[in-house]
Amino acid sequence: MEMQIEDLGNKGKIILFGDLDTNSSPEAEKIFLETAERFGNVILDMRNVEYVSSAGLRTLKRLVVFLKEKDGELEVMNVKEEVMEVFSMVGFSKFLNIR
Repeated sequence: MEMQIEDLGNKGKIILFGDLDTNSSPEAEKIFLETAERFGNVILDMRNVEYVSSAGLRTLKRLVVFLKEKDGELEVMNVKEEVMEVFSMVGFSKFLNIR
């Protein structure tokens, strides 16, 4: 997985390229938390993500929890239909701010 980070002032935008799975989750979590620490609020652009595994879901949950502890917020955008189905099945669509 590749990631591109954009500075939007009070938000950091992370554009993801590739699958968020067992192989990519450890590095993704590191980048997610570093970005959350730096900006306080994070936007994840998932337009280039085809697949999210259970490891990827755990990584997203950790990011949400970390941001809430810092009074920050996660926005998730451009979620493909296949990934949205996974989010809906496991209940993530209820607590993620998806637009």
